Amino acid sequence: MNKKDWYLEQLKNEDSSENKFIEEPDEVWSGFFRETDTIKTYAPEKGTIFSAKKKRQSGEKLVENNFTPQMVQLLRKIKNNGSDELKNIDDSLKANRDFMIEAIHNSYGFAFKYADITLRMDEKVVLEAVKRWVHSLEYASEKLKANRKFMIKAIKKDSSALFYANETLKADRELVLKATKKDGSSLKYVHESLKADREVVIEAVKSWGHALEYADDILKADREVVLEAVKSIGSALYYVDETLKGDREVVLTAVKQDGWALQYADDKLKADREVVETAVEESSSALKHADHSLKADREFMLERVKKDGWALDYADEALKSDREVVLEAVKQNGWALQCANDALKADREVVFEAVSENSLALGYAPLHLRRDKELKKMANF
Repeated sequence: MNKKDWYLEQLKNEDSSENKFIEEPDEVWSGFFRETDTIKTYAPEKGTIFSAKKKRQSGEKLVENNFTPQMVQLLRKIKNNGSDELKNIDDSLKANRDFMIEAIHNSYGFAFKYADITLRMDEKVVLEAVKRWVHSLEYASEKLKANRKFMIKAIKKDSSALFYANETLKADRELVLKATKKDGSSLKYVHESLKADREVVIEAVKSWGHALEYADDILKADREVVLEAVKSIGSALYYVDETLKGDREVVLTAVKQDGWALQYADDKLKADREVVETAVEESSSALKHADHSLKADREFMLERVKKDGWALDYADEALKSDREVVLEAVKQNGWALQCANDALKADREVVFEAVSENSLALGYAPLHLRRDKELKKMANF
């Protein structure tokens, strides 16, 4: 029996009527999106479903690539158990280009750390590894990491590759612009001189607002740069210079994108009705960060609870005793009954409105109302 027939016979002996559940390698966090030779999916908690039919086809392909049955079995072990299966293999296999590329595919790139030094200088092999796991670059040759053309290719696959570039390339403006346009977070790895380069930083924050964290302090006080950052991600307001946290346009732009950015605004703007309304329209719970003067403003809070009953939770204590405010809150969301003061929790009309909106709200009423026949019937108790 030749090696192809031998291997196909092994596959036939396996149960192929159902999909196989294959354990993930330890190095891969479960639940992350990954692309394998078989599927593109979010992996389940402890493993990935592989089609038995696809596995047979993959096995046939490996045999046709002149891999020995032992090599094929090793590749399957790598897929099932992780790249540590390569620790004690023969050095000739670690230098086998086709085998190591297949091992890299099967281990999400982790196998590259066991590759022979000759393959660590092989552009194709390294790019295959980077495609699977960018941090494979840690094990690539220093010569490649200093090669501008190669690093541009690596950055195209994953901008985080810039982290492994040599210091000269981290100061290469054109290369850095390519990386920051693709993913602003790569600004973290660039040479300090470019963190003060306005164009570089603007491109970075357009891509990812939080890249502002890594910009030079001068640019954190640059209004145009800051506006681009908070337009991208509102919570980037956290990294903005204090002088601009009181800039109304900057803050409005931030809370429009992310209501919770209100917490980073200057105190005077937390009391600005338009700013707060903009924030809570984006995220109702942003009301938590509004100035107390607004939380105690009856007109303002009455409008809020009509739109979101839960806003009652942030209201001044006096308003939690205001019958009209509480009635409007529980009409919008029965659960808001728990935020009312005890006297209104015992008010039958208030409880009736709360239970009408959400039957479970009856659980927050006092015992005598929980025993009320009509209310119990409404709540299906």
